[in-house]
Amino acid sequence: MKRIGDLTIPHIASLYAQVPADRLEQFQAFRRAFPYKDLTLDGVTWSYLTGGQGDSPLLLLSGALAIPDISWVTIVNFAARRRVIVPAYPSLTTMDALVDGIAAILRREGVEQAHVMGGSYGGFVAQVFVRRHPQLTRSLVLAHTQPPYAEMAARMRRFARLLRWMPMGLVRQMMRRVFRSMMPERSEETACLLAIFDELIGYTLGKKDVIGILERMADFSVRSFTPQDMSGWPGKVLLVFGDNDPSTPPDVRQRLESLYPGCQVHLFEGTGHAASVTRQDEYLAVIDGFLSQS
Repeated sequence: MKRIGDLTIPHIASLYAQVPADRLEQFQAFRRAFPYKDLTLDGVTWSYLTGGQGDSPLLLLSGALAIPDISWVTIVNFAARRRVIVPAYPSLTTMDALVDGIAAILRREGVEQAHVMGGSYGGFVAQVFVRRHPQLTRSLVLAHTQPPYAEMAARMRRFARLLRWMPMGLVRQMMRRVFRSMMPERSEETACLLAIFDELIGYTLGKKDVIGILERMADFSVRSFTPQDMSGWPGKVLLVFGDNDPSTPPDVRQRLESLYPGCQVHLFEGTGHAASVTRQDEYLAVIDGFLSQS
């Protein structure tokens, strides 16, 4: 898999020009410390990052942009205490195919059971994973995410059909408009994150990737989850929300909580969809504390 953040390419380097030098070096150090591995299954190439050592392994499931590098700070922090495995998402159109490939990565890495964490779109993937592969899942962390809503499926599929006929430049414009609202405001602290976002949207993700993202969202939306799904699974669940996150208003949070009886809940105030960035230390401490007890 071609790695993002290659500063030897002039048009890529220009995206990172406003990133503070120390932060940029930290990102480059991450790239060196976490090279991609590849696994080919039934003609599909799966790329993933792995590193760290220590406590029980952690499977980190990426958000909708599908490439792990955008979560590099979270990866580095968790890898200081435990082994982490972070897959990129190939352009598959069903959640079952996606989570089965991720399960194969764990088995290839010799992981019998892992904590599973998914934020936003990664929370969709995590909810399917724990139901399809409960034996591989030690505990579950869902952050800033939703349960399935069947009414979303038709809209996602219409959007995917439309994108097939759109020029890629227009697709990138639409993707930027949709996902930029979930990103934090620009500052020295967030400059690297936003540069990575710009590279993913502007150069990395292709039309097949975007269509796969939408098709998997539609596939997730039509699933019928109940509290009984988890009755035979012994693991613990942590839900993390922002009180003013537009993607998880109170009714959505309540519906997700109802699917996981006995779950722990942590509600951040004023962070929107970006607690992992704007309240990074607290965010990591909350999740670390939960994982240590699970």
